[in-house]
Amino acid sequence: MNKLQTTKTYKKAFNRGNARIWIEGNILNSHKLTNGMRFTKERIDDDELLLSFAASFPEGIKSNKIAGTIDRPIIDMTGKWLTDFFGDAEKYTCQFDEETKTITIIRGGLV
Repeated sequence: MNKLQTTKTYKKAFNRGNARIWIEGNILNSHKLTNGMRFTKERIDDDELLLSFAASFPEGIKSNKIAGTIDRPIIDMTGKWLTDFFGDAEKYTCQFDEETKTITIIRGGLV
C-alpha cells in the first residue's frame, strides 16, 4: 500500500511580533499525525526545517507535542528562532510524508 505524500503552501502568520507556523486539521489526520504525538525540530539548512514524528522519544531528546483534539490536531510553533528562520519570506511550503512520518518545511516555498 502506498503511503500518502502531500505538498501544501501556507502564508506565514505572526504571534506577538514573531513568526508563527500553524498547521491544523485534516492535512495532519490524513497523514496519521494525531494530537498527543511528539515531534522534533531540526534545521536542515538556511531554507529547510524537518519535523520528525513519533509516539515518544528517548529521554533527553527535546520534543514538542501536537496539540488540539482528535478531530482537529494542531501544530503551533512560534518564537524568535522562527522569525530568524523566515527572514523576509512571506510563505512556506510543507511536504508531508506519511511513510517517514516527517514534514519538511521550506522557507519561501519550493525552489
